[in-house]
Amino acid sequence: MTADRRAAPFGAASLLGLAAAFGLPAMLLFLRPSELFPELPQAEQVMIGEGGWWATALAVLLIMFVAERRGLGSIDLRWPGMRSVFWGLLGSVVLIALFAATQLLLQLLGLGVSEAATLDFGQIPPWLILAMALRAGVVEEILFRGYAVTRLESLTGRTWVAALLSLAAFVVLHATSWSAGHLIFVAVAGGALTLLYVWKRNLSANIIAHTLVDVVGLMLARYAMVQG
Repeated sequence: MTADRRAAPFGAASLLGLAAAFGLPAMLLFLRPSELFPELPQAEQVMIGEGGWWATALAVLLIMFVAERRGLGSIDLRWPGMRSVFWGLLGSVVLIALFAATQLLLQLLGLGVSEAATLDFGQIPPWLILAMALRAGVVEEILFRGYAVTRLESLTGRTWVAALLSLAAFVVLHATSWSAGHLIFVAVAGGALTLLYVWKRNLSANIIAHTLVDVVGLMLARYAMVQG
């Protein structure tokens, strides 16, 4: 545990930060660009939605900097060194293996892990797919691992409670955007990412692992839709 994380107890500012970390993503689910701007091409709708996620992360970071008066060390975010890259790459290999195993299992059960419930990836250019993966890796790790786990840990005094609560929020907030098959992988991958974060306390490693596995998963989803 870093000195920055030990320095400040849970207070009203942290409660506000948690409300933003969980509440703003929930609002994005109800303010879908596809419903607000149905006349726009899907790629443009996706870009608007991605902007909403980046704005959410910025809001939480502003609360952390201004209201909590805490730095990036309080969410274990540092410039990625060799250890971050190593654990990030290793984490991505594990996640990709889990992805393959989960997809095989779900195919046997008649479910599709690569099918999104609300997106036609065939209409989304590759560069935007990469941008989506980067956003997911950075924003979701800040919100659901770095911020949520540390603040819930301060609130409850229990790391395992904080980890389970943040994982539950992560899965629930994916529930309306993806197929049932993919949601199972979200739970498995989210659990693995949570374990990696709790173990190494290195958010940069989490961001690398999450981004890389999303690049693979989203590109496979696009390839499947284009070929289909």
